[in-house]
Amino acid sequence: MGVSTDVNWKGLRLSATAEYRGGNVIVNAVGNALDFTGVSEHSAMNGRQSFIIPGSVIETSPGVYTPNTTALVANASRPFWVNSDYHTTNRGYTTSAAFWKLREVALSYDVPVKKLFGGNSIQAASVSLLGRNLLMLRPKANIYTDPEFNNSATTSNAVGYTTEDQTPPTRIYGFSVKLTF
Repeated sequence: MGVSTDVNWKGLRLSATAEYRGGNVIVNAVGNALDFTGVSEHSAMNGRQSFIIPGSVIETSPGVYTPNTTALVANASRPFWVNSDYHTTNRGYTTSAAFWKLREVALSYDVPVKKLFGGNSIQAASVSLLGRNLLMLRPKANIYTDPEFNNSATTSNAVGYTTEDQTPPTRIYGFSVKLTF
């Protein structure tokens, strides 16, 4: 879903474009790589001592599962983060890929050249400030990155997979002067 606005008042123009995407998930393999190397929040939690895996369950009887509140990870150091099912299934790194983005905001002013400069060779002039990728809101569970970017040659993240090789979007600010002779 997209939202755009364009407001003009006495030569001043404000335009903005925002977008929402939702209903999808993303595997943040960058989280897996951070856990593997021991530099993530997950791998450092509890001082690398035994802990309960967040969101884990225990089968209390055949086919009956209850939230795990007692079973601890036996070895919370490197073997857990590298060799366990938690690491290989990527379940702990799969999050909502929903987001709101403020894609672009532009503020322009049409200089009243005829009023200021009379009848010289400049017919029109405008000055503008603009910004792109100014704001992104995503679910708190996605602590990793922009779900729209990946490390493939495609123009979008249609596969829903990110790695530590991806380049995050850059916030861009610009200024322009336009003269018409």
